[in-house]
Amino acid sequence: MVPKIYEEYPQLLAEMYAYCMAAAHLNLRHFKVDHLMVSNVQAGGEGWPWVDSLVGSKDWALVKAGAVALARSTIPPLHGPAGTMTVSAARLPTVLHYCQNYRIGDWLFAKRRVPKGPSTSAKAHAASLWPPPQGSILSCAHPLLAEPVPSLEATDWYAHNDGSKKPLSKTARRRVFWVMSVATRGMNAALERFKRGVCPGLGEAPNMERSFRMVPEHVEKARLKAAKAKSKELM
Repeated sequence: MVPKIYEEYPQLLAEMYAYCMAAAHLNLRHFKVDHLMVSNVQAGGEGWPWVDSLVGSKDWALVKAGAVALARSTIPPLHGPAGTMTVSAARLPTVLHYCQNYRIGDWLFAKRRVPKGPSTSAKAHAASLWPPPQGSILSCAHPLLAEPVPSLEATDWYAHNDGSKKPLSKTARRRVFWVMSVATRGMNAALERFKRGVCPGLGEAPNMERSFRMVPEHVEKARLKAAKAKSKELM
């Protein structure tokens, strides 16, 4: 079904339309739920009411304090003074459909801004996947992600790509703050485990400093341009 649909609609989501048409053709009935997944902080039909209900609870205090409130079925809790994660007993979505950019104040969390190392051809990239190249977030020398500070929850704006400040409603900023807290600390937990298991075998010390901040592409390009200009001045 997918090839046929793609012939008529060679766009993103063609495979989803193909599934819907096949299900309708076979009269395959579904049971719809709208609480298991979150993605767009402005959308309805997602599990945001469960997240919204955290505000003012002990689980929300955990999020702000640096622990992570997660649904029971996600990942086991980690223990330790740094990067401690707490599994929440609250009802929470179990899936973050990660196709959005999350911005609050001048903080950004975006999957395409995760450092992958130097840009190379596909062939060269495949050959350089192991060990992780310098500049990749998986490399032993690369720091972990900076984790959102509690004051971000009260930030009522986000930095747009053009440098302007755009407003965030109270509900939207709390949702963004929760996503960024859970995603960042969950990612750091995975990176920490990965580095502790891999770096000793590579003869390198793992960098566990939580200091790397993602920035929009235009900011990164401006930084690279300034760095190149400074390098030329020193030559």
